[in-house]
Amino acid sequence: MSLPWGLRGMVFRAALEAERTLDRPIRRNDVLIQMKKSSLFVPLPNMVRMILNDLYRNDELLADEECNHYSSRAEMQDTPEHPTGFELFSDRIKRMWPECVLDD
Repeated sequence: MSLPWGLRGMVFRAALEAERTLDRPIRRNDVLIQMKKSSLFVPLPNMVRMILNDLYRNDELLADEECNHYSSRAEMQDTPEHPTGFELFSDRIKRMWPECVLDD
């Protein structure tokens, strides 16, 4: 996705910093609060949600089932031994539609 002013990178960095600071999976509001602390420009909340979902669709973030909470930590990945509810987009697609093949 092409966004002006480097918004995608700003949101991604704010998400990583918010997760590091809070030491838990983050929500959209956590990213907005972090951006208000570290940036002069804060995008609209819906734009932040759109960017977080784009990061999830590109397998850069894990998300819960409702896509309300996000995490960049690999240990949050849902496994049979450690059920967290967080998974990558590609893993979710494979689970829901095993015959579907995603383009790179």
